[in-house]
Amino acid sequence: MWYVKYDFNEAFWIWFAIHFWASGYSYCWDIYMDWGLLRSKAKGHYALRDKINYPAWFYYYAIVSDLILRYFWVITIFRLGAPNSPFNTFQVMNFISIMAECFRRAQWSLIRVENEQNNNFEAYRTIPIIPPIVENDDPNQLQK
Repeated sequence: MWYVKYDFNEAFWIWFAIHFWASGYSYCWDIYMDWGLLRSKAKGHYALRDKINYPAWFYYYAIVSDLILRYFWVITIFRLGAPNSPFNTFQVMNFISIMAECFRRAQWSLIRVENEQNNNFEAYRTIPIIPPIVENDDPNQLQK
């Protein structure tokens, strides 16, 4: 029922290890750095952050689904079901992978923008006005 589509050799295992590690690193970066999660120990918000705008269950769901969708590429290595199954064609698996990645990125962007709004990491709102590029002490010159 489950068997691999391709012949495995040393180069494949090197590729697999690098991609597996990169997916794990990207997942940790998503959760901790981009989403600002895993920072609170408060009851009801455990492993989230102090200020959240969505229900707590949404963040827990996003943590799990982001992990699953980050490693979705592993499924494309194996044949699923019968050898002539439509899930074994490149076009179908490519379409499913693209849709899964679109969903993951949409979910990521919701939480990333919300985190940026709550924390203002870039400190854009600390300056109330934008200073002029050219400083001019002569008020008559501005009217020309």
